[in-house]
Amino acid sequence: MQGQLFTQYFLSDGIRSTRDWGASTAHPDAFNRFRDGARRLFDDASRYDNPNEAETEQELIRPLLELL
Repeated sequence: MQGQLFTQYFLSDGIRSTRDWGASTAHPDAFNRFRDGARRLFDDASRYDNPNEAETEQELIRPLLELL
């Protein structure tokens, strides 16, 4: 994952030691709503064969940010 925003270690293990991860596990219902909503967005986005930047922003990025 050279040149990526996060290391593989951080995404698989290190994130669990962050304050925000701990806060998310303290509110499982809210976390589950976010996870389920994000899953729906990604599933819906997969119906596009080759989405352009505007479609990706409108159909995935903005709604995902709203969920957050």
